[in-house]
Amino acid sequence: MSRQRADLTLVLIAMIWGLTFPLVHGVTQSYPPLSLIALRFCLALLGMAPLVLRAQSPRPLGRRGWLVALALGGSLYAGFITQTLGLQQTTAARGGFITGLNVVIVPFLALLILRQRPPMRALIGLAFALSGMIVLALDAEGGLSLGGLNRGDLLVLACAFAFALHIVLVSWLPGDLPAIQLNAAQLAVVALLASVTALAVDGLALPSLAVWGAAAFLGLVATALVFALQLAVQRHTTPTHTALIFALEPVFAAVFAVILGGEVLRLVTIAGGGLMLLGVLIAEAPPGRRVRQAAGARKRRLGRQDA
Repeated sequence: MSRQRADLTLVLIAMIWGLTFPLVHGVTQSYPPLSLIALRFCLALLGMAPLVLRAQSPRPLGRRGWLVALALGGSLYAGFITQTLGLQQTTAARGGFITGLNVVIVPFLALLILRQRPPMRALIGLAFALSGMIVLALDAEGGLSLGGLNRGDLLVLACAFAFALHIVLVSWLPGDLPAIQLNAAQLAVVALLASVTALAVDGLALPSLAVWGAAAFLGLVATALVFALQLAVQRHTTPTHTALIFALEPVFAAVFAVILGGEVLRLVTIAGGGLMLLGVLIAEAPPGRRVRQAAGARKRRLGRQDA
């Protein structure tokens, strides 16, 4: 798969995740958030079953594959749970800003785990993306106060680390693991952990017909399909590059909030989204001629050394 097709697929993922914001906001007004997470991932797992049965590589994951699935599923579970609990104890503005810090955390985790040093243009793009997130957070109700971190802030910060870790782990995956089976396994881990948590906290919460419909979209499209696409295409790019594209998620969320929720975009929201888009464009820019020449010379030197 080409880098361009992989990037377009990641943009589609960010757009779908942006669509879930107004949907989840409406559903959680009448249904417990933890139960919604459990229902979402259980439906996602059911949706993956036909794909697993029809997979061209039906071999089992094996011990190594399940260990990888535990790591991926554990990071997803930690991200969704800490975000949900944290947002109950802090403002939406602070929660959105802190969650968006995963874009900044990814390059440092990639450097620590994968030994991948991000290029300077990626770091500049990250700075613009972070600036845009701060501007978007300032547009939220109640503004953004950076004085002191409460318990909810710390939970959402843990969420940002968990989502960043998941992005890095996907890039670290061994190439011989089948993506479909691995996606089903990570969803099974989250579904099991989330179901146990929801039963312990909420009890047996029966969903209405509207909740079933929303959960079906969240589970089948925004979870099963999206994570399958991510596992398939992110191997063709870097975790830092992926995080930058995923920084478009709140931009799409704002657009869908206007279309579906009837919200009015203020100038500060447009400015924040523009900064984030600029950050992605800077990171996407091809390296300059001097950088390409230096890279070519480095390859030629290595070739002579190998000879």
